[in-house]
Amino acid sequence: MDFINIGAWDIRITLDLFFGGIGVGAFLLSVLLSLYNRESLQSTIKIGAYTAPVSVGIGLLLLVSKIGVPAKFITTLWNVNLQSVMSIGVFLQIGFMVITIWYAVLIWKEFPVNNQFRLLQTAGTFFAFSTGLYHGLFLSSLGRVLWTELTPGMFIASSIAAGIAFVLLLKTLIDLVTKDEVRTDLIQSTLPLGLHRFQVMFFIILLVQLVSVILWQFYTGRLELEQALIYDYFMKQYGTIWTSLVLVGGIIIPIIITLVSLVKHEKNMAPIPTIIICVLILVGSFVMKHLLIIGGQIALPVGFVF
Repeated sequence: MDFINIGAWDIRITLDLFFGGIGVGAFLLSVLLSLYNRESLQSTIKIGAYTAPVSVGIGLLLLVSKIGVPAKFITTLWNVNLQSVMSIGVFLQIGFMVITIWYAVLIWKEFPVNNQFRLLQTAGTFFAFSTGLYHGLFLSSLGRVLWTELTPGMFIASSIAAGIAFVLLLKTLIDLVTKDEVRTDLIQSTLPLGLHRFQVMFFIILLVQLVSVILWQFYTGRLELEQALIYDYFMKQYGTIWTSLVLVGGIIIPIIITLVSLVKHEKNMAPIPTIIICVLILVGSFVMKHLLIIGGQIALPVGFVF
């Protein structure tokens, strides 16, 4: 059977989702760390704060270039259609962009701790989660076969993991270049649930991502006939890449490395394993989103009869 790939969305959409996701994860990490002993965590907090607006901005520019009509993109702000996921999503992303810029400027200038700063963090956290969920909700709202109700969970988990990985990767590389002591434990006993360690952060969010991906794979191929046929075609075409780079490389191997570190009660992850984990997570996040964008545009041939 010859399937059809609509191909209306190219890699710019993937890059928008990828960079936007990194911005979401980086901002959330920066806010989380700023709640605890900010003096000891300033470098990591600043990297997250500065990464967020740059990453989200790159994603928005790519999205505008794909839309092709920047004026239409801008006017969406005052022509919000509450029944349009796209319209609401544009509003959320630009709102999140404004907040991340404001937050980064405050971090750079004075690093304040007051009610207004906390209110900005709260608003930014809302927009971050909303933007992360929107990336998946937008796809699932289009009614394409592979963009199911499980897509939002996969996307937001992947985005948070990628954001944390990007910040940690930058921090590790900067420490290596400046010959500072590489620290990946953050700070002792200040964050709940052991979140003062990146190993715990990665383990929790990657476990959530693993569950969401397995559920997506399990249910997508076992629903309606059209869904099963397209899912089967998708796995035949991209199954090797999906399994090796997304499932094994991007999730399972980082989980194993972080779990080994936790079992050994290591305070810090060594630089090389840290870099390996971060690169694997980033590659896995990008490949997952790109393959889902491609797969969602696969359709049965016109006139096909079940």
